[in-house]
Amino acid sequence: MKPFRSAKNALGFCFSIVLMLNTQAASGKPNSDLLPSIDQVLHSGLNPQAAVDAMTLPKGFQAYLYASEPDISQPIAFCLDERGRIWLAEGQQYPVRADGDQGNDRILILEDTNGDHQFDTKTVFIEGLNLISGLEVGFGGVWVGAAPYLMFIPDYDQNDQPDRAPEILLDGWDPYRDTHETLNTFTWGPDGWLYGCHGVFCPSFVGKPGTPDEERQRVDAALWRYHPLKHRFEVFAEGTSNPWGVDFDAHGQAFMEACVIPHFWHMIQGARYQRQGGQHYSTSLEEKKRVQDFLPENAPQYLNPFIYDDIKTHGDHVHWAGSKGPHAANNRSDEVGGGHAHSGLMMYQGGELAKILLQSSVHE
Repeated sequence: MKPFRSAKNALGFCFSIVLMLNTQAASGKPNSDLLPSIDQVLHSGLNPQAAVDAMTLPKGFQAYLYASEPDISQPIAFCLDERGRIWLAEGQQYPVRADGDQGNDRILILEDTNGDHQFDTKTVFIEGLNLISGLEVGFGGVWVGAAPYLMFIPDYDQNDQPDRAPEILLDGWDPYRDTHETLNTFTWGPDGWLYGCHGVFCPSFVGKPGTPDEERQRVDAALWRYHPLKHRFEVFAEGTSNPWGVDFDAHGQAFMEACVIPHFWHMIQGARYQRQGGQHYSTSLEEKKRVQDFLPENAPQYLNPFIYDDIKTHGDHVHWAGSKGPHAANNRSDEVGGGHAHSGLMMYQGGELAKILLQSSVHE
């Protein structure tokens, strides 16, 4: 078992912009129409080490500066391999995909060989990727999300160099609308599937290369998964908003965070959840075929007209102040958790702090 259950969400590893969880996010105070005063940004402009030193951490945690600029730039995703090395995606191309398939993104391998909590070796695994947003290591290579593609880059001999060009497994991921919501947060599930998130405002129609339009799977506001050996793709659950964090607890149950709408969700296979926008859709081609005869005239074929209600949040609070919605409290929500934007979730299962949920709030 890996030292961290969900590597990309293990917030003890800190980059140039250090995203530390806010475990004291919400005070439990009821919302009020009276908004707090403007947040005071106490540590703006600190250098990376000073930012780490200024952190206030929960009891039992320590933070270390593992890597920072100029050694890394624009980190957008990372994971750990079985040797404890960090595989890091640099998203230089974001937010606009370059024309063609060549971009300015790359994947680095960072290793701490002497145990001082700082990397001391850096290897460039691959360059020239375009709009990378997710990665995970396993089954003889690297699994990469770079819309419109889900790709596999083989490295079977484990020499930290690609064996050949990336293999496109799936295409159809939207690379143009709201590129901060495309496929992200790759993690291995306890069932051996590769799981990932997808946001609400960049609807995708996913399939293997060459799949006809009518046989592609609609994906937006979803938790999806891909089987690395059978090469099957599924929408695991549908709904929420713009999720950028998913993990599993010791019982194999999935939990996901989301932005703007309520933040915390227990993800059940086949379930429908509150959406920030849009309509519920069929989560498989079989379901799509079953409901075609019942769709209103001129309705999109991917819709499902039999979703009468959906599951609401599993949290008991939100991270924005007041009762006028998430955006009304931008830059005024520090005392309740920082605001409506989140990136990273981890079901921590180590030692005395087992069963604690770690969730990162991106202050606005």
